[in-house]
Amino acid sequence: MKIGSWPRRRLATWQTLQPGRQQLVTNLGPTPDTHPVPPLTEPAAPSPRPSGS
Repeated sequence: MKIGSWPRRRLATWQTLQPGRQQLVTNLGPTPDTHPVPPLTEPAAPSPRPSGS
């Protein structure tokens, strides 16, 4: 089941959420136990563009 990007981000950063925020997400249904997701990764840095002279 797809849960959407907002809940997915909350689940991926679960350990950093304050307990009250964890409870709010839990009230919506998904938890790390019911919807495990891999941790978010930082986007790759853009490749340097060759400078044209």
